[in-house]
Amino acid sequence: MSTSKLPHTVKQYLELPLNEREKRVWFWPFKWYQEPYALELDQWDKFNKYTKKNYPVQHFLREEASMWLYILDHRLRDVKYTIKNYIINPRKELRAKTFPPRYQDLDAIIVAFCLECIVEYVDREKCFENIVWDSDEEHIQRARMIKEVYAYAKTGRKALLQEIEDTWTKFEYSKAKGITQYDAINIKEQEIADLDTKYCTWVVSNRDGLWT
Repeated sequence: MSTSKLPHTVKQYLELPLNEREKRVWFWPFKWYQEPYALELDQWDKFNKYTKKNYPVQHFLREEASMWLYILDHRLRDVKYTIKNYIINPRKELRAKTFPPRYQDLDAIIVAFCLECIVEYVDREKCFENIVWDSDEEHIQRARMIKEVYAYAKTGRKALLQEIEDTWTKFEYSKAKGITQYDAINIKEQEIADLDTKYCTWVVSNRDGLWT
């Protein structure tokens, strides 16, 4: 069809010479109708009525049957990925880290999930391999914060918890010192609580940017 006189209505389309509206194709015994390129939106229903009346078999194959095949293909893909994700859960490591086989209070689960989301984003979604982070200041600052949260989630928090554990291991109760000897432990526990709140808040507030 000549691009110099593209029809915008069905009337204009039908005014074209027949050889510009039909063509021969190797897989079809009759002339194959050519769809117009630039019909106005309200003209496509009219065009479909025209092809359905004048090319009923072609119309069925090209419009209705192809749509059924598309829907079937889409549903088969859904079934495929549902089964695949059931057998090989793409978030199985995230799930295992967040829900280990032991009892946890909800506050611990919330912290574990938020921090593990960043580990998932960095280690398994490979965000620093798949995204350009130096394109602008916003990305630079986001990358810096992701690395900070990641370091805390991977090693920082464990190190702080280990310090508390070590302190308890060496702890000997002294009546003379009273409760003041717990100060170092309380300070460290509060530090962890504050960092948990800071980083979990950041993850939730920036969740719309955590995709690759």
